[in-house]
Amino acid sequence: MESTQGYSPDTSDLNMLYTSLNWGQKGSVAQSVVKNPNVPRAFFDEKYRINKDPAGYYDTLKIESALPSGQYVPLLQSLICELAFKVLNALACQFDKVWDESWQRLVENHLNEVLDERRLVRCQQEVMSF
Repeated sequence: MESTQGYSPDTSDLNMLYTSLNWGQKGSVAQSVVKNPNVPRAFFDEKYRINKDPAGYYDTLKIESALPSGQYVPLLQSLICELAFKVLNALACQFDKVWDESWQRLVENHLNEVLDERRLVRCQQEVMSF
């Protein structure tokens, strides 16, 4: 067992330095199997690979911006701001028209693809954090 220091494997904006005990893959996986006897060992091996191995930091389960749909995100962020601005400033009689046009523009610029891919990744992350 050794003490390790480094960056948190979480890729959030609150990425902070951490210090923790390192049991190594064998010990870590063995502990997880004991705590969760109904879960296959291969699951914990893969979870360790992604969460503990520095190469896993680049796994699409950890870095969502590395997802193929990530290329659409900057434009979508601008379009979402534009939608909010237009809808908040629309006349009451034109609200539905402005909303529908702005929403359609988001859909045409791959909104559903991004959301579907993010949902899948979140689902996988929830399973991995089991």
